[in-house]
Amino acid sequence: MVKTKTKKRKMHRESDELLLALSKRTYDNWKQTEQLQRLSDEGNDLLLLNELRAKAAYYFVLREIRNERLVSNPKYMYRY
Repeated sequence: MVKTKTKKRKMHRESDELLLALSKRTYDNWKQTEQLQRLSDEGNDLLLLNELRAKAAYYFVLREIRNERLVSNPKYMYRY
């Protein structure tokens, strides 16, 4: 019985770490696509679509982090 509790905690910790790492990657991807949109000479709809998609993915991951109650302070989540 004790082993299953420790395994369960370990699995939760690993999934939490993966979720936080995913939030960092999606934030970096969003900022990179935002920078590409800004540096673009002409208003390309495909670049805008990619930026909006990356932003939506980041906010989805943030919502999952809040649902898991990993970080209670929203300001902390935006620092990634």
